[in-house]
Amino acid sequence: KFITNQGHPVTVSQKEKQQLFEEWSRPPLISIAPSLMEEGRKLLHEFENNVLPYIESKNELSSVVASRAQEESEDEEMFDKNFSETDSSDLDESGNQEGVLNLLTGRTYEINPENNPERSEKMYHSLCQRLSYSGSQYPSSKPLPINEYKDVLQRALEEHQVVVVAGDTGCGKSTQVPQMILDQWILEQKGAECNILISQPRRISAISLAKYVAHERGERLGESVGYHVRLKYKRIENPGGIMFLTTGMLLQGLHSNPSLEGVTHVIVDEVHERSVQTDILLILLRRLLDIKKNLKVILMSASLSTEELQKYFGKDQSALIKVPGALYPLRRYYLEDVFTELDISPKRYQLQSLMEPGSHAMINVDLVVDVIQAIDVTRMPGAVLCFLPGWQDISVVQMRLQEIPKLRDRLWILPLHSRLASSDQEQIFHSPPKGQRKVVLATNIAETSLTIEDVVYVVDTGFHKEHRYDARKDLSVLGNHWISRANSQQRAGRAGRVQAGDVFHLYSSDIHKNMSSFPVPEIMRISLEHVVLQCKAYCGEESALTFLSDGLSVPSYRLIAAAIDNLEDLGMLRKDYENDIETLTPLGRRVLNFSTPPPLSKALVFSSIFRCVDPVLSISAALSSGRGIFQSTIEKRSEIREIKSSTDPSSDLLALIGLIRQWEELGSYRNSIDFCNERNLSHRGLLFNSGIKKVYGDHLKDGLLVDEEYVCSHLSKWNMNSHNNQLILGVLLAGVNRILLIQMGAFNKGILRKHKSVIKNEEGTTISTGSDCVLHTIPKKFDDSSRHLLCIQLTRDDASRRTVARDLSLLHPLTVALFAGHALILKNSGDGYTVTVDGRRKISFSVDERTGEFLTELRGALDQMVNIIIETRGLDMPLSPYFDNLSDKLVQYVSALLEVTETKDLKQKSILHDVDEVW
Repeated sequence: KFITNQGHPVTVSQKEKQQLFEEWSRPPLISIAPSLMEEGRKLLHEFENNVLPYIESKNELSSVVASRAQEESEDEEMFDKNFSETDSSDLDESGNQEGVLNLLTGRTYEINPENNPERSEKMYHSLCQRLSYSGSQYPSSKPLPINEYKDVLQRALEEHQVVVVAGDTGCGKSTQVPQMILDQWILEQKGAECNILISQPRRISAISLAKYVAHERGERLGESVGYHVRLKYKRIENPGGIMFLTTGMLLQGLHSNPSLEGVTHVIVDEVHERSVQTDILLILLRRLLDIKKNLKVILMSASLSTEELQKYFGKDQSALIKVPGALYPLRRYYLEDVFTELDISPKRYQLQSLMEPGSHAMINVDLVVDVIQAIDVTRMPGAVLCFLPGWQDISVVQMRLQEIPKLRDRLWILPLHSRLASSDQEQIFHSPPKGQRKVVLATNIAETSLTIEDVVYVVDTGFHKEHRYDARKDLSVLGNHWISRANSQQRAGRAGRVQAGDVFHLYSSDIHKNMSSFPVPEIMRISLEHVVLQCKAYCGEESALTFLSDGLSVPSYRLIAAAIDNLEDLGMLRKDYENDIETLTPLGRRVLNFSTPPPLSKALVFSSIFRCVDPVLSISAALSSGRGIFQSTIEKRSEIREIKSSTDPSSDLLALIGLIRQWEELGSYRNSIDFCNERNLSHRGLLFNSGIKKVYGDHLKDGLLVDEEYVCSHLSKWNMNSHNNQLILGVLLAGVNRILLIQMGAFNKGILRKHKSVIKNEEGTTISTGSDCVLHTIPKKFDDSSRHLLCIQLTRDDASRRTVARDLSLLHPLTVALFAGHALILKNSGDGYTVTVDGRRKISFSVDERTGEFLTELRGALDQMVNIIIETRGLDMPLSPYFDNLSDKLVQYVSALLEVTETKDLKQKSILHDVDEVW
């Protein structure tokens, strides 16, 4: 038989094929020179004699304590005691906590400030002067629908703890409600006692609203209006005022001021977006209302079911105010009417997916471009706001519009995306140059809070991009999804602010009718590891399931269980099956208030132990800040790959570290700009990530893991090993623990291709790579002694039906053996010895018996050392006098061993010599 059932030629026999597969799957070899192994054995012997007895005695003591008291081990109690003493505010003699943070001024909260009457009087005179000058009783000089509800709002607040304001887009609720409340207190001569927090889902909303309200009040920022977003804030100088802040910053503030001392009102804006942070905030506020009866909570929503909100907080305890929206009429056209209205021929488009309910969400770029062009040709002046799913779509549409000669000078095109700097985002509020029409290409960031006053025309593609987590596969699936009818209403409401508006929905009315009523809450569709860890910060001994079950929407048990399992695998939680709760481990306590994803939090902890803090901070910031360091567009991905490859051809992560390091070493602003322009880097993105990097460094200090302020300095003791690439990757691997494999050789349509390589996961599924990945194409002369890849990001792309890996790094076998999983297992298969990580067959290495025994002992000692450091560092706990010195020697031994491995010079370099030189 020379043809397969699939019609492909048979070029090799079944026996030859089997032999080739066995050859491809043969474990890579790890060998260590006897002299180097001997040096390591001396350290292990010292560890066994001087440290293990301490560990064993500690464990015995913990067992006695546990059996008698049936509570946490003595070490964990000591950890709690010392950690809280170091991290919490001081207590006065009566036990009351002092030093509670005022979330508006950023200073210590004063219970009875002496200057409040003076401040209140000053605010009163200022308000009276402004009202007299404007001749209006309303904060806004413009007629807004919310103005008619000022008295209704005041009565509702007098009679209820919770008020739900259901206001359509454009009614003025975000800017006027907080001012109405503050002004009423000012008129009652209590302005300095009125402290309002108003949460916003996005940075740009918090900043732009604060600036707008301050301007409307005739004040500079900081007088009675401020904002606080990540890395940027303008505090209110004295008590009494309105603080706009992101939901994340409000949650963070609850750590330092859990009872919201000094806060009179909390306004939660854009509740209908149902971000996971908003859902957690609602749980905490509902619980806080039970113990703080003078706190008022105002929930503002454009489209969420008000009955659901009222039911959640109790209909008897809450009032509902419904406010109409746009000032001017809106004309809404669905796709079947768009062609006629704009005189566009439908024949040139594939329209099935945009006309028939149940179809897969797929954007038609040609249609979007033609509609914007037709608006410019056929409609009166006015800005156009076009909603697109993501950055790639924005980039393509912008490029296509700019390629049309007659539009090049007519349109002022502005992208709006969260990855852009605040200053770039704020351009959308400016008037266009004379003779040009403003066109804003935006994601759903423009659906809420942001009001672009001159928008007359809205183009709604009907899609947004969402991550949806598959708990069975532990995989985030990224795809375009149809928006809800509530989203559609929000988008339409962006028009009609200054004159009658037109809304062009690029989908049929049938599809609109078939859309879900409201968006899927974020907490129901994402991985919950960070959420569960956040819960433990607020709920103490309560289980995460119980805490989350108190929410407006309750995630599936499978999602919560998967998150708990993953956190247990990371070593951050320990399950108590008897009491059906989970408790924090010492590692979990250390990272409890980290804002990084838990895998990166663990990597940061390991970086402090293995003395490579700075590069791991750089990578953590670049991966989790939401703002990349490249000016990335689709057409420049191959260019980005080349830039990274020229820095490090084996690792996206090491390439990023190298580029960031080069940028940080530049002295002048001009040199920095030139460096970025030459490499397609974003100077603002690098600056933003630099700020995030400092925040993450503060996490390590707050967790008592480092003791220096400048942990990013290459001179710091915490960066002694910051140039050891494999150690850096090992530390990241310890946290992420996601490994892919390179298979050399493949059969393609029956033909053997010895030099073709494919990337697979441990289950054998073929994995694609992003086109900007340095390993997008693996060289034919690839050294197959290193087959394992660290993978940071793995997503399923719905559109292409591919599983795509990004941020890949080639790992040396020894790096995998020492840092992957939980333990090394030595096996004798008859054909020789192998060491396997956690029994995972695809992550095994061929060794001789002596090397295998040494590696398993070394891995065990390292794991014990790491656990002790996590339990004790920075805390007043007795340690073996040998431990600090010996742990430093072990760290330097591993560092030098990996460095030797990387240079493939295992038989020539003395490691202990290097250790002695260091110490």
